[in-house]
Amino acid sequence: MTASECDVTVGLRSLDPDTKAALLDLAAEPIEVWVYRDGTRIFAGPVTGGNIEGDNITLNCRGRLIYLGYMLVWADKTFSSADLFTIAKGLIDDWQALTYGNFGLLTASIGTLGTTRSLKIPGASEFPTVSTSIGNVAAGSFDVWIDPDTGNVEFAAARGTDLSATVTIERGVAATSAGFALGPGIVASEVYAAGTSPDAVIVTSKSDATLRASFGRSGLGTTHDPVTDTSHLSDLADDDLAAAGSVYFVPGGELFEVPEADFDDMEPGNTVEYSYDFGLGRLTQNMRIEKRELNVDQAGQERISVEFE
Repeated sequence: MTASECDVTVGLRSLDPDTKAALLDLAAEPIEVWVYRDGTRIFAGPVTGGNIEGDNITLNCRGRLIYLGYMLVWADKTFSSADLFTIAKGLIDDWQALTYGNFGLLTASIGTLGTTRSLKIPGASEFPTVSTSIGNVAAGSFDVWIDPDTGNVEFAAARGTDLSATVTIERGVAATSAGFALGPGIVASEVYAAGTSPDAVIVTSKSDATLRASFGRSGLGTTHDPVTDTSHLSDLADDDLAAAGSVYFVPGGELFEVPEADFDDMEPGNTVEYSYDFGLGRLTQNMRIEKRELNVDQAGQERISVEFE
């Protein structure tokens, strides 16, 4: 659960006096940057930093999901067989109900997931951020993002669409780079997972007999917090084992010309087929997009790069 990013570079001389004054003290006059593409707002979020070089200023902005990092869980929260969406929505609503705590995040359209958990968040002693707390609740169960056009907080069991049957990114040897890894903690035939909470620790283990026979018995220990439900921990351990079940190949962050790569097809959460050859032979995988980056040069030429989970 990571807020989107946007860097905007403009000439200092093009800024009006009010904007310059605000940039001198963003704590007193915070600024949100909105970016539109073909009439649709594709980014909205606050300026969180920047730098000045010569006659230009670059503003580092983060998507509105970053606001959850400013919010805290300041009291103990105990939930008994509560829906996961309801838990996460309540953490946002509690903070936004405070004086000056409303960051404009809209939660009214959030429904229910149909999956319940019993858990405790130790707010009175640890003061976790709402971002961290929702990330823990959502892990392995649902995705979280904020629509930049509407401001709605969006929860879904899985963001995006499986486009692997219709969208293929195919790159050749000359155009593609990649990294790979299979060290300890990356490839594992045995997973030992612990679920922790202020009240108890539960454990489970999973194994991959086929990988054990080919690679050898290799272990990975994972911890998930707060997790108190054994079936939930079992699902998380299955995810851990699946992630550690093969050599991890990472395609390079190549830039694709638009419209060669369709902007909407590259939406985070979408699954596409990625076929590439980095010199050892062609490898084809269905890969889920984690991050989409749009670069626009001074001539208006758009290029897209994507990163995968």
